[in-house]
Amino acid sequence: MKEEDFVQVCFHCQKQRKKTFLQTLKDVKMPDGYSSNISRCIDLKVRNIFCLKSHDCHILIEHLLPIVIRNFLPNNVTAVVRSRTMFIFSTIM
Repeated sequence: MKEEDFVQVCFHCQKQRKKTFLQTLKDVKMPDGYSSNISRCIDLKVRNIFCLKSHDCHILIEHLLPIVIRNFLPNNVTAVVRSRTMFIFSTIM
């Protein structure tokens, strides 16, 4: 199958937007003791996030992801992500 045979979903992120998204995450500055240096876990060449500790995942999912994706995905997708992250972490705590 060719790439053009697939239907593009609404939450798909093109390569350049993904690179911008990861660069935004890489540039985020955190207060001391809030989380480890997440920028060390981002590889812009392969556009990947790796080796996050569980607390860093928590910070990324609950606090950073809903803010960062606002500019990269449609409003209907970001609303679902925000509601799901709030639901997941409200049931855990």
